Amino acid sequence: MALPASQRADKVLRYLVGLTAIIVPLLYILSDAVEVVQGGHSQASLALTYLGEAPTVFFILGLHVVQRPRAGWLGLSGAILYGYAFIFWAGFTLHGLFTHASDLPAMAASVGALYDVHAVIQVVGGALIGWSVLRAGVLPRWTGVLLMLGMLAHVALSPLGLSESYRWIASTTQNLAFVGMGLAVVFGVRAGARAPGAATWCG
Repeated sequence: MALPASQRADKVLRYLVGLTAIIVPLLYILSDAVEVVQGGHSQASLALTYLGEAPTVFFILGLHVVQRPRAGWLGLSGAILYGYAFIFWAGFTLHGLFTHASDLPAMAASVGALYDVHAVIQVVGGALIGWSVLRAGVLPRWTGVLLMLGMLAHVALSPLGLSESYRWIASTTQNLAFVGMGLAVVFGVRAGARAPGAATWCG
């Protein structure tokens, strides 16, 4: 028996969210790897970074919808904060592309305190998302733990002024967490009493 149009659209949207949550973080991991190998930024690596940032708000909010209502206000708050931070990072990266910035310190200096403010927003948002995933039990709980570990790594490594190769550890950890969430959505992996596809987009 054919599914109603609303259910078919709901299923398509869930798959789009899942696929985006897989592909976009992998692009970000690739861009970080290119920067580590090159020893810094290039126009090509910044272009890859932009592709790994611009769609983030879509899959972050989509992953929250997939977990409704169990993710609650905690998950929504985290999704809004994290998504907003990546809207800024996408614009930040475009700025670097258009100005041909030579390295990250030069790019950060060009926006002043906004860089640190949005880094904090990202970490807080990511931690809230990770905790909400752990509590909701809709997506695999290990992905929530991995995301929180990624946020903790950012906090621990950022003040040390380490090279890109060390900061890549934190970035890769958080992005692998999202890849895991995306795979769970696409393949319908359960992490509790509620399947990832149980929530709808309209209510």
